[in-house]
Amino acid sequence: MIPPEPDQLFDRELSWIAFNGRVLQEARDPSVPLFERLAFLAIVSSNLDEFFRVRVAALRTLLRVGKKKLKKLGVSPQQLLQDIHAAVHSQQEAFGQTLRGEVLPALAAHGVELLDEGQVPESAQGWLAEYFDRELAPRLLVLELEGEDGAPFLEDRRTYLAVTLWGQNGATAEQPTTRVIRVPPELPRFVVLGEKDEDASEGGGSISPRSRKVMFIDDVIRFNLNRLFPEHLVDGAYAVKLSRDADLYLEDEFSGDLAVRIRKALAKRDTGLPSRFLYDPRTPYATVARLKERLGLADEDLMAGGRYHGLSDLRDFPDLGMDEHRYEPLQPLLHPGLDGESVLEQVRTGDHLLHLPYQSFEYVERFLNEAADDPAVEEIWASLYRVASDSVVARALIRGAKAGKTVTAVVEVQARFDEASNLAWADQMEAAGVRVIFTRVGLKMHAKLLLVGRREGPDLRRFAYIGTGNFNESTARFYTDLGLFTSRPYVCDEVRQVFSDLVSGEPSDAYEHLLVAPLGLRRGFEALVR
Repeated sequence: MIPPEPDQLFDRELSWIAFNGRVLQEARDPSVPLFERLAFLAIVSSNLDEFFRVRVAALRTLLRVGKKKLKKLGVSPQQLLQDIHAAVHSQQEAFGQTLRGEVLPALAAHGVELLDEGQVPESAQGWLAEYFDRELAPRLLVLELEGEDGAPFLEDRRTYLAVTLWGQNGATAEQPTTRVIRVPPELPRFVVLGEKDEDASEGGGSISPRSRKVMFIDDVIRFNLNRLFPEHLVDGAYAVKLSRDADLYLEDEFSGDLAVRIRKALAKRDTGLPSRFLYDPRTPYATVARLKERLGLADEDLMAGGRYHGLSDLRDFPDLGMDEHRYEPLQPLLHPGLDGESVLEQVRTGDHLLHLPYQSFEYVERFLNEAADDPAVEEIWASLYRVASDSVVARALIRGAKAGKTVTAVVEVQARFDEASNLAWADQMEAAGVRVIFTRVGLKMHAKLLLVGRREGPDLRRFAYIGTGNFNESTARFYTDLGLFTSRPYVCDEVRQVFSDLVSGEPSDAYEHLLVAPLGLRRGFEALVR
């Protein structure tokens, strides 16, 4: 195969930004229901957050390696970072225009008002002050930027307000001070405004919610700053957010216990080096400069954003009973070949292709649950990459092990941002008697495999599931994936070989029917193309 010339390649980071632009196009499409457009905007924001925490952070790390190593890379990280920032800036401009210029006006046309702190109607001001005192004030973390204990620590991906204050106890100060307030992450990001009932007595009474006036919790804090700092003159509150390097830096040559290494590395993830510092473009230059100095930021860390950060929270915009502005939920179709009493029995009679989410993931759950409960089943194998927080799949494996079956779970501990969840499930499964095998550095597992061995007379009959996606019943409701149920002996034997390779950590290419990376997938695919 002739390798392409450098000018024939499109950088993968810029390609990813272009992909995120396609998601943004969905948000810009006026034919998409309003609340679905908000959801697409949330995905764009969430994607960008992860991009800076992982890919941009990795490029920043490359800047610290020697010139000889950089030359071998064939790419200038500095130039690529400049290209990334230019592309992201353009995308953020389009994002802001979509939200402010299209989606919010469309919501307003349907009676939904997103208010800031200067637009609170008089009838709701008492309710808002009461809400602040009851829900927000006890949870606020206020940090001093100029404190004697050193610079404040900003948590990864949390939104803060940098508040400029003048004077104290009625005195006039030559220079303002800055307080940094964390927006409480444990509270909903949006508040539906209420007001005092008309018949409520003075100073008390019940609170009745109003239907379609909504505020960011950031603006609820802004509205109450004079009450929070009664001895100061509040001169502005500007949103800032710090993204940190989320890479665990597990070197390929590391040969120890990967799970132990990851447990230690996870404790450091939230304190990683800065990869992006977002700030409201209206923030005074002096405040940005002071934040940069006190937080130890570099110029390349700084990126002007909008008035609000963390807009992945748009997915949690209040429902407001407006179901007509969402896609109508589609119920999964029944699979005609799998809808009998026993999935195992139906797989015995032939292969069955499952198309998620158009057909239900419940067939996978039933397959595993049957295996866990069937006295004739002797062994169950599973490869786990990402599972649900309350995983039906993991619980079926646990139940099978407790029933005396030989259950083996190969767990990918390098599934980014799911490492802690996977380790927790691994601990639970191991405690129940499941044999847990962790993947090795340099051999990442993306295979989604299940293998069931059932004793039928003198023979062990095997049943397999080979799929894309994850064994996660939550994401299976909206991710598009394919899975094949089969009991063909020659396929099941090779699935068993894949598990043997994963357990040994030594990949082989002794496959006739399956295309298996890292040795045989590309070669087999190219042969099929030819």
